[in-house]
Amino acid sequence: MIFAMEQAAVNLRYLQEHSLFGGVTREKIQAVIPLLEEVTFPAGTFILRQGDFEDRIYFLVEGSVEVLKHESTEPGREKRIALIPEGETFGEMEFIEPESCAATIRSLEPIRALTLSNSALYKIFQMDPETFTLIILNLARLIVRRMRKLQHIIMCGVPD
Repeated sequence: MIFAMEQAAVNLRYLQEHSLFGGVTREKIQAVIPLLEEVTFPAGTFILRQGDFEDRIYFLVEGSVEVLKHESTEPGREKRIALIPEGETFGEMEFIEPESCAATIRSLEPIRALTLSNSALYKIFQMDPETFTLIILNLARLIVRRMRKLQHIIMCGVPD
């Protein structure tokens, strides 16, 4: 029981510091925590596979992952297109619009993550439209930052 309480406190602190919960009060984050699922994966695990259906966002509490895309010129081969470090998220596109994954995600080390499903997001909307709005606004900002980074890579050929 003590471990569960300590873990809940760690998860609360993590979410308070995460950009997706910017502007959301401690009390409102505590109301969201029961909607989250904690998952763990050993190193080398394919967490998501390109083309598979998914409907959730992953918050990397511990560990990092790589993002892989199928090579169009060589079927069966995958190319690393990004690294996602501890403290970041992945799965945001499928979270907003549940559909097949745009890329494959593989753990580079043991992973502990919190996930929030699209249906849980709808429950947040029903419970607290203000919190829902803040999460969606922050998610839009995250996606815009990633789009700008991608645009920079396309235009300049190198990540910044």
